[in-house]
Amino acid sequence: MHPLQHLSMLITGLILLGTRYEKFYEISGTCPENTEGAAFIAGDKEKFMTYAMTAHAAACILHWFNQIFNHFEMKVIATFFTVAKMIIFFIIMIKIQSGTDFDDKSGAECVEVIS
Repeated sequence: MHPLQHLSMLITGLILLGTRYEKFYEISGTCPENTEGAAFIAGDKEKFMTYAMTAHAAACILHWFNQIFNHFEMKVIATFFTVAKMIIFFIIMIKIQSGTDFDDKSGAECVEVIS
């Protein structure tokens, strides 16, 4: 992704959380205890949003480091920052996707997002 896309996602997340924090995380429904859905309602939703915003911020910073080192003709170090950006971003996105893909049916059915 281009750094401006990462920056826009980061700013959008900050605006959503800053203006409608309670409504943003509002979820109706009940879940049986010790299910993935109950863990999501209890706090994983905030954790995953923090992961996503951190991934976008890290991607921007690492991309800019890449550009700085490319400017000074330090190609190996610049490439290191590009590879680090991709690895960090992919790992965090996989972590978020696996955390919101409920394995047990009871956990998935109890989470109903209010729009």
